[in-house]
Amino acid sequence: MIVKKRQRRLGSVDEIVLSWSAKGLTTGEISAHFADVYGASVSKATVPRITDTVVAEMAE
Repeated sequence: MIVKKRQRRLGSVDEIVLSWSAKGLTTGEISAHFADVYGASVSKATVPRITDTVVAEMAE
């Protein structure tokens, strides 16, 4: 997968986090699930940043 210059996250990560958040998973559960399923590290602090950013973009 090609990552653009200065890109911090892949778009699919945002979609996955939003989906799990909508299903009621906590930030800790989302972080743990990423580690289990994808072998990737997503901190508990990153999860609300992703959801807040996407919600703000939708509001615009």
